[in-house]
Amino acid sequence: MSPTGTLVPIEAVQHLQGAVEDLEFLRCTTSFGSAFFAFRATLKDQRLHLLQISQSFSSLAKAAVEGIYVHQFFGSAMTKDGYNKRLRAVAKAILTEFSHTMRSKGHAKRIINDDDPNPFPRASPPCIKRSDYVQEVSDLMKRSSGCELPGTYNPLIIGDLFFEQASPWESHVNAFMSRLIEAARTTVNMILEHIADEETIVGLMRQIINPKMDALKKATEQKAVEVLAPHQRGHPNTYNHYFIDNVQKAKESHWQNFLEERLCSHFGLASIKDTYHSPEGGIKLQPLVSSMVSRTEVDMDRFACSEAIDCMLAYYKVCSQFHVSTMHIRVKMLMRGHPGG
Repeated sequence: MSPTGTLVPIEAVQHLQGAVEDLEFLRCTTSFGSAFFAFRATLKDQRLHLLQISQSFSSLAKAAVEGIYVHQFFGSAMTKDGYNKRLRAVAKAILTEFSHTMRSKGHAKRIINDDDPNPFPRASPPCIKRSDYVQEVSDLMKRSSGCELPGTYNPLIIGDLFFEQASPWESHVNAFMSRLIEAARTTVNMILEHIADEETIVGLMRQIINPKMDALKKATEQKAVEVLAPHQRGHPNTYNHYFIDNVQKAKESHWQNFLEERLCSHFGLASIKDTYHSPEGGIKLQPLVSSMVSRTEVDMDRFACSEAIDCMLAYYKVCSQFHVSTMHIRVKMLMRGHPGG
């Protein structure tokens, strides 16, 4: 698909129509082969032939893009060829898979709690315990320290952590773009095979389709670079309230874990889900309150690392959702033939 404004088949239609008007140029080339002109002796016949191809191509390409599969050309959706002709359906399936891939494999590391078992020891992305990741961040902070006060961190560290965490995005986006281009190329080829003879197809592919597809591929790659650029370098920036929500939820989760640990320790429970049976007599609350308020992190650097990790993860969620939504919107605009952003 073209990132410059229209779906590949529609752009190809425009060039086919141009070929009708520029038949004299085609006559001077050898791309179409002598057989094309042999059966169409007059200029009128040759022009009419290309005009019919252009009209048929335009109609089928528009139907494939808009998802109106009533023409006999589309056949059964349950066959491989029938499905590949339904460009809109194929594009939506690729988009859905892209969204799933970004959610499950978009991050470089899967950060898990220290007491959680590693459910996927050999999975991609690899899992890392939070304490180990905190140590990695601590090493990075030591190499990136600036004028920050003890217990705080350089805000740019969030960018460094995020860019590393989002590093798989490039390969996923490139694969996604390539699959869309190939899907469009497959649909174009099938339409041509349905409406034109072999000699005409060879000429159209050589003169129009292949050069245009190559140009679209390069333009798509450049657009992918532009889309990914804010997520690969620069300074993190967002005004999305979802970022604050995520940071607060992370803090609440840490606080809940802390409270559960102190309560279990105070009442001698193995788990917060266990039932506590009060012994005879009252319960002294002062020691419990004291244990709950004594949450000061002795290692200030470790505290700063934990805070930075929470901010990075919150920022990652915001950017990931925005990135996937942007790709969905862009493809929908392309399917409608509107200019891309």
